[in-house]
Amino acid sequence: MHLPRYTMASQMLDGGVPLPVVSLRLGHSSVRVTADIYSHAIHGQDDEAVRRWEEYQKRNRRPKPENWKRDVQ
Repeated sequence: MHLPRYTMASQMLDGGVPLPVVSLRLGHSSVRVTADIYSHAIHGQDDEAVRRWEEYQKRNRRPKPENWKRDVQ
């Protein structure tokens, strides 16, 4: 009876459902338990985190001072 549970959790994580949500749905005692068991299904989220961080930095980047020189050595 664990195969449907395992499949559901793996597919939810692969689909981008946040780890804490999946952990709660499975009734695990902590998110770490879920991460240890299903870490193989949590791919691609790091790429998304990097993309969002880069977007944030672009939106919130301070303008360079007028006297800033790029090729200073």
